[in-house]
Amino acid sequence: MTKSLRTFASLVLVSASLFLSACTSIQTVQLSTSELVAWDEYQQQVAWIKSADSSANFTSLRESFSRTANYSPYSVRPVESAIVAYEKQQFEQCVGAAEQMLEKLYSHIQAHFLAMLCQRELGNQLAAELHDGVVRGLLASIDQSGDGQSPASAMITYDMQELYTYLEFMGLTVISQALVNENNRWYDVMTVTYEDEAREFELYFDITRQFTRSHY
Repeated sequence: MTKSLRTFASLVLVSASLFLSACTSIQTVQLSTSELVAWDEYQQQVAWIKSADSSANFTSLRESFSRTANYSPYSVRPVESAIVAYEKQQFEQCVGAAEQMLEKLYSHIQAHFLAMLCQRELGNQLAAELHDGVVRGLLASIDQSGDGQSPASAMITYDMQELYTYLEFMGLTVISQALVNENNRWYDVMTVTYEDEAREFELYFDITRQFTRSHY
């Protein structure tokens, strides 16, 4: 499990470095009305998820954050400190580090996963179940956005960390990655394979929101 977490972190760092040179930083002097509205929508979804409200929607959580001023799709958001704390069996520190990340980005799947593991070790079953439910909800949100077999049915992701996390949790190994533009939309075409199979296949991810955001 630890090896898998570290492998994922390395993949994200490498992928992000490929894109950072093409991305411009976004400096906002004053938030627009649409950004303020998006932030309110995002915070409402966070509150609903935390309270297990039936109105909670993981796709809305992800999408609304991508319309806020805090959205920076090619930023690397590592959870290395939480991983180190988990390895040292410092479970309270692990939870604290994971929660710090979630304050910045509540849809950070790996942070929820680490919080789940460490809360479970601390005997906090209800907290562990909450994070487990969020992990499952976020993965399902990506999975239900398309089957990934073609551009027309591409899965939608909003940043590189999210995309690579999805592949990691699905047990897929990345062989190669290609950027494709079709009908004014941008796609990452990921050639992947299951670890225990030789068969390779392609999965399409619609990354239009993140690609266009980085080129404002």
